[in-house]
Amino acid sequence: MLIKVSLGNFGIEFPTCVKAEMEKEIYGEGIELLGGWMRKYKFKRGFKPTKERLEEQITLHFGEFEKDGEIYIVRYGAIEELRLWFDGKLLCVESKTNPRVDPETASQTLKTYNRFLEELTGYTAKERQKMMKKEIEG
Repeated sequence: MLIKVSLGNFGIEFPTCVKAEMEKEIYGEGIELLGGWMRKYKFKRGFKPTKERLEEQITLHFGEFEKDGEIYIVRYGAIEELRLWFDGKLLCVESKTNPRVDPETASQTLKTYNRFLEELTGYTAKERQKMMKKEIEG
């Protein structure tokens, strides 16, 4: 059985065994959020992991960003803080979301985040979900 978390980790499904290990909180309107998350994303062939592309996509999708050394910090919609950096050829993303936003803001934030990741990495949300399932199932 899989659980689906719709905003805190941006729509990724996890096996129920993982659920027991998570501190799960549910805040009104059925939006399930998990505490801060850190994910690593691969890049599809032809999508290069460069600072220039990352800055371009952040600006296109979220507007402004801050930098703390090599870490890019974004605040947008339901995202209280999104920290992005590279680990070799992987994009590392740590997120913290606001559980008290209205459903429309939560939905729009999720759509924008998924478009951002797809245009940056080349993988759709569905493809990222499949890769995550494979990784968890080992």
